[in-house]
Amino acid sequence: MKNARNIKNLKELQQEYDSLKASSDNVITEYKLAQETIKVLSGFPSESPDPVLRIDKNGRLLYANEACFSLLKWKLETGKKAPEFLLKIISEVLEEGIGKTFETEHYQQVFSFSIVPFVEEGYVNLYGREITDRKKTEDVLRSSEERLKILFDFAPDAYYLSDLKGNLIDGNLAAEKLMGYDRNELIGKSFLELNLLSLKQIPKAAKLLIKNSLGQGTGPDEFVLNRKDGSKVIAEIITHPVIIKDKTLVLGIARDITERKKSEESLKSANERFVLATTAAALSVWEHDFITDMIQIDYNFNKIYGIAQSNYQIEFNQFIKFIHPDDVDILKTNFEEAAKSDKNINVEFRIIRTDGAIRNINAYGKIVKDRTNKPVKLIGVNIDISDFKNAELALKESREKLLQLNANKDVFISILSHDLRSPFQNLLGLSEVLTEGIHELNIDEIENLANQIYTTTRITHTLLEDILMWAGTQQGKIPLKRQNLGLSGICRNVLEVLNPNAKTKNIVISSLIGDQLNVFADADMLKTVLRNLVSNAIKFTNNGGTINISAKEYPENVTISVSDNGIGIPPDNLAKLFDISKVLSTRGTAKETGTGLGLLICKEFVEKHNGKIWVESEVGKGSDFKFTLPIPAGQINDVNN
Repeated sequence: MKNARNIKNLKELQQEYDSLKASSDNVITEYKLAQETIKVLSGFPSESPDPVLRIDKNGRLLYANEACFSLLKWKLETGKKAPEFLLKIISEVLEEGIGKTFETEHYQQVFSFSIVPFVEEGYVNLYGREITDRKKTEDVLRSSEERLKILFDFAPDAYYLSDLKGNLIDGNLAAEKLMGYDRNELIGKSFLELNLLSLKQIPKAAKLLIKNSLGQGTGPDEFVLNRKDGSKVIAEIITHPVIIKDKTLVLGIARDITERKKSEESLKSANERFVLATTAAALSVWEHDFITDMIQIDYNFNKIYGIAQSNYQIEFNQFIKFIHPDDVDILKTNFEEAAKSDKNINVEFRIIRTDGAIRNINAYGKIVKDRTNKPVKLIGVNIDISDFKNAELALKESREKLLQLNANKDVFISILSHDLRSPFQNLLGLSEVLTEGIHELNIDEIENLANQIYTTTRITHTLLEDILMWAGTQQGKIPLKRQNLGLSGICRNVLEVLNPNAKTKNIVISSLIGDQLNVFADADMLKTVLRNLVSNAIKFTNNGGTINISAKEYPENVTISVSDNGIGIPPDNLAKLFDISKVLSTRGTAKETGTGLGLLICKEFVEKHNGKIWVESEVGKGSDFKFTLPIPAGQINDVNN
């Protein structure tokens, strides 16, 4: 029993010893941590105006100076975890063993931090600095560079940069074309090295560089440039000294004037003014600030938009007022899509100038974003493409007219082959019978053949007249000679010619037009229109039918009507009557034939008088063809009174 108690006491003593030892180890650990902290703090500039921190591999803050609180507003205590956004960066730096820099924004201030790893010790040092002003300067510089690049790439004239020794630094697309070299071939070389200038021109080029080094611009000066392919161009060059990063460079603006120099001396001044005017009016560079909603513009913008006063800044709402109402949504949609998708803007729209003129504009632009990827500016160029659009429209109209003329030609050939073949074949057949049987045929048979030949010949002659008349209208060979005409007299003249045809079918034609009604028209064209309409009415009216010609006065014109009680026109054919591509050739009630061109001729002649022609018809009840003609000015007043 005694031994058992001794063993129990021994175990309790052992447990008590272990507990004391563990407590002692904790004290030692805390002591070592305190020593490490003292070691860490030594050598750190606590009074530094820039943020300074030390953080271990577990993300515990070992040290932070006063600037961390005053600038970053971080209330930090030793031993606590560092801000979450730093933990990932710290882990990567310690793992790679390579320092890094990063930027962060707090309270509208931008800070740059450098992280230095101490891998073996298991911590990193962070050294910060406020760079807000520097970032603003970089944004301004980036904006300037964007504008310069757009101007360089899209200016119609050649732009280049060189140093004061004549070595080329950069050039736009127009410069490549003018000099005949790719941009990579130009950069780093002088005009002399590229053999662009002859030896005689070197002194003049040297004087140009000297003046720029003294801060003076030059030009316009003329130089003959030897291009890479051996050709020569005459260039007019203007230079200006520019300072970029405290270094004086030469900005050259060159224009190819080879063709202008070849022109006659008497036209030289006019050509120069024309080139300068078109260049000045064709291109404008602008910048839209989304924050202020203001647009920075240049002299050319004022000229393109017809702004008399020299404004160089306008509000976006003022700019929108220039846009054609039908194009405002197109422009806004392109701006919004560019801001969302990072795509460049390339849109055409119309403007209404202050003088009321409508111009076509092509706008190219690029969205500029800030460091948070937020769109802040739109920089671009405006180009007046009105002349190009007008030429494009004229070309389109010419093409459509050519296609129509070609289609008309096909119809014309089709009519010739279809409508003239039958009567000529009939004539040949009748003539052959008459020729071969002249001695065997009796007098009645010969008379019958002669009548058929005459009838066929008369029909063929009428067809030819229609075809030639229509061809004349297409070629513009029939002039318009308008005069005051008595409508009733014209109708009587037409009926004298057509009544014999009507009597063969016992058709009565009545003119209901009074003697006092006048029209202002071409007499021959009016007769042709009435003759075709009345002939058609006779053709499609049955024996014993009636045809009426009437007219009604209106303040500005007279509506003339030719109506019949004939067979009428099916609805499907009404729309085809005046369409050259769907010419109808329908046989009449007595099997009469025609080309189908008569109504097309009527339409041509009526429209030459700025009138219109149409038809109202019902199958089995007849047709009513109507057309309008202008009345004399005096008669308009009488009607109004």
